[in-house]
Amino acid sequence: MLNEVLFLLVMALSLGTVLVFASFGRSWLVALPPFFLVIANIFAPQISTVFGITTGLALPLYAAIFLATDIVAEHWGKKEATKVVWLGLASQVCLVVFSQILLRADVTAFSQPLQAALQTLFAFTPRIVLGSVIAYIISQHFDVWAFHRLKHRFNSKHLWLRNNMSTVCSQLIDSTIFITIAFYGVLPVVPFILSVWLLKTFVAVMDTPFIYLSYRLVR
Repeated sequence: MLNEVLFLLVMALSLGTVLVFASFGRSWLVALPPFFLVIANIFAPQISTVFGITTGLALPLYAAIFLATDIVAEHWGKKEATKVVWLGLASQVCLVVFSQILLRADVTAFSQPLQAALQTLFAFTPRIVLGSVIAYIISQHFDVWAFHRLKHRFNSKHLWLRNNMSTVCSQLIDSTIFITIAFYGVLPVVPFILSVWLLKTFVAVMDTPFIYLSYRLVR
């Protein structure tokens, strides 16, 4: 039960953090997804079993990014939501570039065990980030497009339906692209995609009250 408790804790904290940042204003919320992306990418190779499903405990962090994007889109429009996407891309590129440069340092004997651990951790990072970058750009642009398309279709009504439809579809796109690139040849891809998408759908449903709460917090 430890993994399940940790998963739910990460989900609650990440979704709650989105609301806290939203209460501070647009610039705070726009800046949050890059932080979540960096953390999620670092912990992406940490594969666990949650509710009998093979996944990573950092999954709710990544799923919360879609909530942040939808809140930005709902309150400040498509242009600001698109800014979230590009800031997220910049954070991932910086993670790869700077981690690969810093790993080439000639360290002291004291730091050698840590250097070895960092090399093990970040050796997989370029592949993780490559998959994440491609999946993120495609799925996030789709999410922003779908959210506004549905908002126009429903005359700004049915927020719960717009939030869930755009997120669930974009998460399927994201999971398919990311897992195929990052884990092909390492794990069975198709079952992993379905299991991760199932959990992301769960998080998407659970974040519905949070997007309604944003109306009480956003100034």
